[in-house]
Amino acid sequence: MRARELLLEYSFTWIVASASLPEVNGWLNASDYGFLLRRTDPLNKAASPTKFAEYAITGLGIVMTDAVPDSYALAKDAGILCHINETKINITKRSNRVVAAEYMSILLSPQAYVNEFEHVYRGTLDV
Repeated sequence: MRARELLLEYSFTWIVASASLPEVNGWLNASDYGFLLRRTDPLNKAASPTKFAEYAITGLGIVMTDAVPDSYALAKDAGILCHINETKINITKRSNRVVAAEYMSILLSPQAYVNEFEHVYRGTLDV
């Protein structure tokens, strides 16, 4: 699959760029979509891509395959999923970007993970 070939079918203006860490948030907030293109294989099935979290907490529409099932499900639930397959990008009407960003920020925050696994840490310390 070639993303550029698929994009040519749409009237998008698109930029492929790299940015330093301090610049990333500005680029993401200036964007409408992020791309998370992965092959379906055992590694990706268990993956948790950092790029997904970066896109999600800014409420970006995420053009992605279903190769990373957990991320795919989160994007679908938040209304920011744009599914892509070998022949078509399904650009769907997305939920409110601010609402999606707030929702995903809560789900993907470091504090959410600390809260979820706090009992494990406490149990380890009590031994």
